[in-house]
Amino acid sequence: MRRVAWLAFSFMMIHNIGLSQDCDSLIYHTHPIPFKPRIYNASYISEPPIIDGVIDDEVWFDADLSSDFIDIEGELRPLPDLKTNVKMLWDSTFLYVAAILEESHVWATLQNKDDIIFHDDDFEVFIDADGDGHNYHEIEINAFNTVWDLWMLYPYYIDRRKNYIMEWEAKQMQTAVHVQGSINDASDLDDYWSVEMAIPIELIGTLTDYWRINFSRVDWVMNVEDGQYVKQKNHRERNWVWSPTGVINMHKPETWGYLFFTDAEKLPEVEHFKWQMWQMYHAIKNFKKRTGDYPGTLQCFQGGEQFEYMASPVGFDLLGKHKKETWLLNEMGRISQVK
Repeated sequence: MRRVAWLAFSFMMIHNIGLSQDCDSLIYHTHPIPFKPRIYNASYISEPPIIDGVIDDEVWFDADLSSDFIDIEGELRPLPDLKTNVKMLWDSTFLYVAAILEESHVWATLQNKDDIIFHDDDFEVFIDADGDGHNYHEIEINAFNTVWDLWMLYPYYIDRRKNYIMEWEAKQMQTAVHVQGSINDASDLDDYWSVEMAIPIELIGTLTDYWRINFSRVDWVMNVEDGQYVKQKNHRERNWVWSPTGVINMHKPETWGYLFFTDAEKLPEVEHFKWQMWQMYHAIKNFKKRTGDYPGTLQCFQGGEQFEYMASPVGFDLLGKHKKETWLLNEMGRISQVK
């Protein structure tokens, strides 16, 4: 009964706030790259690796090596000139992550916990355990094994002022870095640096069939001046990732890859449906940005007949029906199943 009343109210709201009905002004959102998120099947282990940054424990030998990292914009940009790969394992307590970053000049400067690590070359982990786009975790680490960990309440495009908790600590997390070469020595050539992490599962979320996850590598273009590494001026960092987002922004949880704790060869159908909802969500947001109003109907959008939404002067809720499930995506960018 409550559900019927909610839908009735939604139609009243749409027709009572003077929203635009001009179909010629409606543009369906097209993501810059196809929805082809990476998938990783992590194996369960009974004997944990030693977290020392050296990826030589026997358990790692049987773990799948991820596909090579590519540019964050995916096929829109050239392939990176340095290889980066990850491996993952898990047990009842930890998610284990190993990363190998090819690098001929390993350098780092930041040594204080919670420094803004991406000002150095770094390796980053992003995890949204329940896949709702909110309350996800970001962990960054440089070649000094300096860590920045934070809790993201929601992506930056929602509200840059209050969208993270810097004070959050990844307690009981273990990290280590190994440098195959030398750090901050511009006179020689290095091979790589590697990262090993044990991330407490209960700290991140409930263990389910799969999590949304992504990895990023920030790489600055450097010059050698007077024997020291110096960032090239007027040259922004390069962002290489496991699963591309299509834009220079890691904070797009809907584009991240999938970590399966059970074997899976393809995504569940519902994940493709949720991606359709995200496309519709951004179409509505773009329309509001262009016109100042919300669209009065979704029928003008390709596929809009599958969805319903409630709009008011302060926001909107988008509803989608997948088989027997109803999904809600609100203006704050949180997607959840309606029970």
